Amino acid sequence: MSQIKIFIADQYPIYRQGYISLINAYPNCIVVGEANNGQELLSAIKCSKVLPDIIMMDITMPIMNGYETVIQLKKQYPNIKILILSHVKEPNAMLHLFNSGINGYIKKCDPTVNFESVFQEIMDTGFLKNQLYKSPTTTLLNWDKYPFQGTIQLNHKEMEFIRLKLADFTLDEIAIKFCCAPKTVENYRNNLYLKIGINNKIDLIKYAYKMGWLYS
Repeated sequence: MSQIKIFIADQYPIYRQGYISLINAYPNCIVVGEANNGQELLSAIKCSKVLPDIIMMDITMPIMNGYETVIQLKKQYPNIKILILSHVKEPNAMLHLFNSGINGYIKKCDPTVNFESVFQEIMDTGFLKNQLYKSPTTTLLNWDKYPFQGTIQLNHKEMEFIRLKLADFTLDEIAIKFCCAPKTVENYRNNLYLKIGINNKIDLIKYAYKMGWLYS
């Protein structure tokens, strides 16, 4: 029986090395590559002669995070399975990732995880149906309009507003970007904050960390 080929993407070398040692100890698994972020991962796969069966990666990575990486992987390599390994446990984030096409989700540093069994289940059934599994939405998803499809949908403008606020843009500066009046942006902000259940910029930062959009 051929070995299950695993690629690991995580911003912390200590985690990558730990996973590599653990996984390579399994007789039916082998790590074929590692990367610090999504951009490195995609470049490495493009140059590799051997494609992985499963990519195991975190959400919170620099340069290209897990959200962006999943979208690119499903476009370029739809047959590669994706296993998310992350501290992020927000259901909204998890559902979005399953809607994006991931095959499993496990909590980072969970000592009860048997990676050999996890990989085998994904290869055999297509999904890891553990307690973190979210059944993908069966209705048609409009990805052109809503790049974030979790328990709530966020459109391109809403995601851009969040990105700009997290980058410390003022409402006046965002108004210039959006080509509208500052009062319009203020109303837009209030409606968005109501939609995601927050009240202010501090809440937005906390929400972004919870979602894995920001990393430390």
